Amino acid sequence: MSGLRTLNRGAALRDAMRLLMQVLVAPSRRTTSRADSLFFERSSRDLDRRAAFLRRFIGHAPAGVAGDSRIVAHRTWFRSLSTVLGVIRILVSARAAEGRLASAYVGILRTCLIVGSHCQSMGAHDAFLFRTYRPETPFIAAWLMEMGVRVHQIASTSPLLPNTRAVLADTVVLCNPFQKDELAWMVASGHEWPESVLWGPEETVELEAALGWSTRQHHPTVVGLYTQGFRARIAMGSEPESTGIPQAEHEEWLHRILMEYLTEHPEVTLRVYPHPLERRIYRADGTHHLQALEGCDRVGIDWSDASSVGAFEEVGIGVTTFSTVGFDRLYMGFPTLFFVTDEVDRTIASPFQRVFTRGEAGLKRELVALSVLAPDEFMGEIFGGQFGPPPQT
Repeated sequence: MSGLRTLNRGAALRDAMRLLMQVLVAPSRRTTSRADSLFFERSSRDLDRRAAFLRRFIGHAPAGVAGDSRIVAHRTWFRSLSTVLGVIRILVSARAAEGRLASAYVGILRTCLIVGSHCQSMGAHDAFLFRTYRPETPFIAAWLMEMGVRVHQIASTSPLLPNTRAVLADTVVLCNPFQKDELAWMVASGHEWPESVLWGPEETVELEAALGWSTRQHHPTVVGLYTQGFRARIAMGSEPESTGIPQAEHEEWLHRILMEYLTEHPEVTLRVYPHPLERRIYRADGTHHLQALEGCDRVGIDWSDASSVGAFEEVGIGVTTFSTVGFDRLYMGFPTLFFVTDEVDRTIASPFQRVFTRGEAGLKRELVALSVLAPDEFMGEIFGGQFGPPPQT
């Protein structure tokens, strides 16, 4: 155990020394432009997509900063240097943090310095932060708010609960209408939240480009299943077994129910859209975890690399456990049902409770009841109309 502790502390010290070198050379690095606002995204690969999303709702794209950007010259450079030196002093002391998280803390500090230095160098007064669920996000928010920067956190399309019960920001941008109901429930329960505003799904630009806002077609005998790939996530190490296995078993229960539904309703066909990770694995080596859905000529599984968004129009009712694609479908006016676990609190007052089904009988009952409604009737009866904004001119 002592060897492991030494290794952990050594790795953290190594990372801290690298961070020190980045801070020392920062005065020679300067941004080339001024900007009133910027946004941070963990990966530079997603900067264009995030810029398009922000442009859609605020009319312009702030400057983008990624986790692989560099620390640049800024007014409080000396404070940053002192902070890093303080961290190094702690790591080399006899009472240094010996846990596996020590290196993560250094990484979080590096990210704070990246975003903060760019804010100051550009003269930005507002910062938009994505991925509220990431451990570094509240640290970045606190760092920026202490600098006097207004922080706006983008809550993503996923439901807030059960994981997100607080957000550190000046404002929070909601991307899912159900989040408004969750937020109202939490505030009524005593949770403090900053001012909020509802925009649309993080995929709004892609959704509008692919689908537009024309009248949706009615396909009462076509059910679409959108999987979340928990078995694949566990195998790849992106989902711990403690949470992934129960979710996988719940999803596999849904698969069995839908196959029984096909037997009971011979007029119905099922189209399956696997999670992108499942598709990549299948195209690579031909393996998958959807065996329960095979063997029926009325079931089609889409293993292509095409986005399922383009096939929304082909499905009468979409079914998923709790995938964000279900919320994307509803936002764009396509009937959808969620097969949820008890983690979804029944006491949250929301029209979404009508499309949150529990158990075999409940799912089958709603599939029958809602299949007779055309998409506009479905949205009108349950939600009072479509969520999305009108077409842009």
